[in-house]
Amino acid sequence: MKNNRFLTNTLLFVTTTALFLTSCNKQSSSEENKKPSDPNVVDFIDFEEFEPDFQLLRLQNYFGKVSVNENKEFVKSGEMSAKIQPLGSYAFDTKPLLYFELTSEKYEYNYSDLDYLYSMSLWIYNAQNETKTMNVGVVTAFNGLEQGVSIDGGMEYYLNQGWNKITYFIDLEELFIPDGSHIVRGLYLEFDNVKSRNLEDAPVYYLDDVSLKIKPDFKEIIITNNNIGVPNEGETVFVPNASIDGGTVTYTVYHGDMIINAENGHFVADDGGDYKIVYQAIVGDFIYKKTIKFFVKPAHSVDIVNLDDANDINRLKARGVIESIDYVDSFEGEYGAAKVVINRDWPSFTFTPRDNNVNSYEGCDYLVMRTYLKSGVNSLRWFSLNDRAVSVDYEGYYQLDSWIVLKFPIKSFLDNINTSYIVGNSTDYVNFGVFYIAEIFAM
Repeated sequence: MKNNRFLTNTLLFVTTTALFLTSCNKQSSSEENKKPSDPNVVDFIDFEEFEPDFQLLRLQNYFGKVSVNENKEFVKSGEMSAKIQPLGSYAFDTKPLLYFELTSEKYEYNYSDLDYLYSMSLWIYNAQNETKTMNVGVVTAFNGLEQGVSIDGGMEYYLNQGWNKITYFIDLEELFIPDGSHIVRGLYLEFDNVKSRNLEDAPVYYLDDVSLKIKPDFKEIIITNNNIGVPNEGETVFVPNASIDGGTVTYTVYHGDMIINAENGHFVADDGGDYKIVYQAIVGDFIYKKTIKFFVKPAHSVDIVNLDDANDINRLKARGVIESIDYVDSFEGEYGAAKVVINRDWPSFTFTPRDNNVNSYEGCDYLVMRTYLKSGVNSLRWFSLNDRAVSVDYEGYYQLDSWIVLKFPIKSFLDNINTSYIVGNSTDYVNFGVFYIAEIFAM
């Protein structure tokens, strides 16, 4: 999961020609073809009418072809389905992708708010003699005709021969939405690149009965006293309390992939590194989740810049397009931090270490920066150490409005101990913003 990418546009090719194909063991039971009666489920696209159903599809990356199918062998319910033949670019490795628009003024609907959109279900028929794969995810932004769309939250599904029911659940915590909101453009299906210009080489699928499950009202898990900060290895960590209207919240603590026993509301952080607390609640038919990520500082670490000491602000110097670096007494649980204001892409800064003796870092594997990116005011997607010598792309781990930990292999720093710098980059066409730095250290 968790690939955020940019995809270029291609024209939507839809034809109304009926297609007559050989039988592929279509299920005939009327019970199989009943549509859901759940009051929270919206029959979004059933392909029974050319307009609006087929006009809600958008194609990317030299998709191939979408056409109307009236052959009942490949219709899940009703009279029609969509026949799709994904190709992809012959010259590039980009995968063919189609997506469903979640907002339309013309057809007067709007399901784009992920605070309410819970899941998407659909039926897809794999007409190949082998199992295929398909990715499903969220179109987080449309960047114009030239740049295409941004996608994220992709999940891979296996498609067996014949009909497959796919249900994709929205996980807001795993999505990066460029403007910091919970409003998105659409939901996508992505297929393998065939590496051919000939439509007869494309696999054939049939798509029917796309539905959306909508939360009837807004609920979220509320976490109180969330001020874990950065514990030191060996310290006791207390799990913040959490609640939700109409339900009971449970939690699980992880160190990496390992579950930590914290059933009494606290635990001892025996090892340094990345931790998270995953809260979950079930209210009615809906599952709610919220995650806190935090970092435990290892016993063996060496401070490079630590803003607990206000004088260390002088160790940070702006390069390039940084407008200012200022010391703040406190920010989001940190007592002392650097506020960095940028006004263009590629912001960078140098840092002078407290100790420039290479031998002092013996046994350290990483240079670590703890930073905080505010939602809605920047689109920084990755940082690198010493001009991409060591790049950190933190898709998937990325979390807005929270302190996050970026780890760089330490060699580049040790090779340039007096001249090292960190540079950030945006991939979402927003060239301004604010981020904060709490500390830089080696571990």
